Amino acid sequence: MPGFNFQSVETSAELTGLSTDLIYSLTTEEFATLSTDQAALLTSTQVGAMATENLVALATENLAALSAAGISALSSTQVISLTTAQVIALTTQQVGALTTVAVIALTTDQIVALETADLAVLKTSQVAALTSSQVAALTTGQVVALTSAQAASLTTAQVGSLTSDQVVALETEDLSSLTTAQVVALKTGQVAALTTGQVVALKTSQVAALTSAQVVSLTTDQVAALSSSQAVSLTTTQVSALTTDQIVALETADLTSLTTSQVVALKTAQVAALTTGQVVSLTSAQAASLTTAQIGSLTSDQVVALETEDLSSLTTAQVAALKTAQVAALTTAQVVALKTSQVAALTSAQVASLTTAQVVALSSAQAVSLTTTQVSALTTDQIVALETADLTVLKTSQVAALTSSQVAALTTGQVVSLTSAQAASLTTAQIGSLTSDQVVALETEDLSALTTAQVVALKTSQVAALTTGQVVALKTS
Repeated sequence: MPGFNFQSVETSAELTGLSTDLIYSLTTEEFATLSTDQAALLTSTQVGAMATENLVALATENLAALSAAGISALSSTQVISLTTAQVIALTTQQVGALTTVAVIALTTDQIVALETADLAVLKTSQVAALTSSQVAALTTGQVVALTSAQAASLTTAQVGSLTSDQVVALETEDLSSLTTAQVVALKTGQVAALTTGQVVALKTSQVAALTSAQVVSLTTDQVAALSSSQAVSLTTTQVSALTTDQIVALETADLTSLTTSQVVALKTAQVAALTTGQVVSLTSAQAASLTTAQIGSLTSDQVVALETEDLSSLTTAQVAALKTAQVAALTTAQVVALKTSQVAALTSAQVASLTTAQVVALSSAQAVSLTTTQVSALTTDQIVALETADLTVLKTSQVAALTSSQVAALTTGQVVSLTSAQAASLTTAQIGSLTSDQVVALETEDLSALTTAQVVALKTSQVAALTTGQVVALKTS
């Protein structure tokens, strides 16, 4: 039927009665005679019969007039032939009518041409059917337009195909709607691209699902943005994966919220990286949970930063794990805070590392808790630093444990402070090591408490140094 003109079709019944063969055979010029009102009346079978060249030539207003049923009848070949101008002209209802096959057939240029309002009406099944190339072609504006349901329908392959800009464009509601499997599908570059606002929006279950590689990819700003609930949701494997820079970036409130099992999971390098402010923020329970290896990795500045409550919460094994440099770094207030059981747990090397100021700070209870081995390990300077009140409370077994050089180092004031029981506990070797000045400093009560064996042990120079008052105090036996 050459020279066919749609304007010669007078009724709707006549129009809808046109055969599909006729529709297909029409030339572009003949099809151009179709009015907008007539386009709206075409049946789905007639639309499906349109030749691609005629469909492409269809005016945008005529294409927009096609029924939703007609649009759903389009084949993938017909859909591919649509120009971007025609895609833009599609109504929201028409886009929603596209079949999944038709959606998959859309070119990346056609995908980009979809208006955000049109994209938002796609079914989740249609969104899930998009190829990775189509997803990667979405503009950031289109990504913003995605509903939470659509975002949640993305396959892991689609999630992995998102560009960093697209990831950033995801609204927080959409991001939080992702399943843990989708979160795991994010590449490290995508994770690193998340804004701090997006990081904060992540559910604790999503945070806990991150792989070690994803955790490592977090920027320090992202780590700092983590909430306490997110921080506590990290698995021990994730905690161990954190870099030292990330550890430093953890806010003190987040660090304080970590469980003891998470603290134990920290590597020694991570512990050593903690700022003094972070160390101060540790709870007593967290401090008490540190392994001996972690304790040993603390820097001197970190040890000084330990609060007295935290220090006193340490077990004897933890205390014994302190290096001599760490012990020497303790403040006098920290030394005073040590429990007697902790003091008694110090090794001989640790005791010898105590500064004279620390020794001076020891309480009488701490001094009397020292073992005889610890007493013997004290240097002569440390002996001199012992306050007389501390020396006076030493048990006779502790006094007897002093070496001859330690006894000889006692000041005359310390000798004066010795009790009669302590003087009587001195070994003959210790008696013989006393200087003339020390002998003179012995109180008459202490001198008279000496046994005959101790008196016999006195050297002639020591005897000669005795004052007349001391000689008078000597017992006759």
